[in-house]
Amino acid sequence: MHTQLEISVLYCGCFYTVTDEVRRLLLFSEYLRDLLREKKMTVSALSRLSGVERTALSKALTGQRVLPYDALDALIYHLRLTPGEGQRLRAYYDAQFEKEGLRQSREIVDR
Repeated sequence: MHTQLEISVLYCGCFYTVTDEVRRLLLFSEYLRDLLREKKMTVSALSRLSGVERTALSKALTGQRVLPYDALDALIYHLRLTPGEGQRLRAYYDAQFEKEGLRQSREIVDR
């Protein structure tokens, strides 16, 4: 029997109950949003520079869409991320596709 972890999250001013899979989508979205704010860049500016459609970026920022993997390189380059920031963004991106059991197994192996 597989149980789904549910948590309540404050997101855009409202509380939502979300599954662990949705939470992993939001980790990427929240970190990308934080990076945009920190680098003082708008979604439109990043879209123009990176070649990633503005609507795709906007949906990724709200957890409604997963960007194509090749878009990460362009985002990392044009946001001028440090190696650590780029690695963290990739880790959050990859986590969107992992099942909970696989992620826990990787964490155990990495210890």
